[in-house]
Amino acid sequence: MGFGGGGGGALPNHEHTNIALDGGPLDFVNTTIASLSAGSTTFSDGAALQELVYPAVPAGETLTAVAASTAPSWVTPAATAPSVEFVDFTQLVSDSTQIDISFASIPMTDISELLITFNADILTTAGVSLRARLNGISSNTYAGQNWRVVSATGAAEGGTGESNWLVAHAALGNRRMGVFHIVAAPTAMTSNETLGATGQSGGQLGNFTWSGYNSTANIHAIDQVTLYISGVAGNQLKAGSNMGIYKINNS
Repeated sequence: MGFGGGGGGALPNHEHTNIALDGGPLDFVNTTIASLSAGSTTFSDGAALQELVYPAVPAGETLTAVAASTAPSWVTPAATAPSVEFVDFTQLVSDSTQIDISFASIPMTDISELLITFNADILTTAGVSLRARLNGISSNTYAGQNWRVVSATGAAEGGTGESNWLVAHAALGNRRMGVFHIVAAPTAMTSNETLGATGQSGGQLGNFTWSGYNSTANIHAIDQVTLYISGVAGNQLKAGSNMGIYKINNS
């Protein structure tokens, strides 16, 4: 006598459907068990179910359909650099004529731009400007500057062959804060300018915009930024004045 009992015919394939006497729904919640590891998931290889084991030490892996693969897998995402990375920050602990930050050399062609912020308080305001230099270079290679002051004093225009970039005009008052951006010229350019810059600053007496470039042909990396005052001998930046540097990575 067959297993069907009473000669009633062969036992039908085991199923789980909503049809009466057809096994009913398969309940996975705390009822159905299998010899799987904790956290495992299953997939079909086209013939049978297979186990995809959960990572033993999870580290942010994602369930991924790798190109040209035939089954899912756990993959560690590729590391990506943050869009904005902190380089350095300096705040004066005593009065000084300058704020200087040196850091590991940054190839400018490896990043989108170098971003510099500053917040300065100057002892004497009359005739005092706030200026910046790169890599300690003080020769007349900071060229092509054009600037405009929006204040009671009107507009001012700059020239070429400077020994610095003017980042905050003397007409802004003693408290000056701002930001400037430095970018590398594309290698396809045939001119001598290797670095371009633009910035904005403000104070209690107005605001200021400027742009320029550096004509030193061999500056392809930056490892030092100096912010200093000029115009009145013996004048200083007050303690608490500061400068921060960030690099904006290529996307």
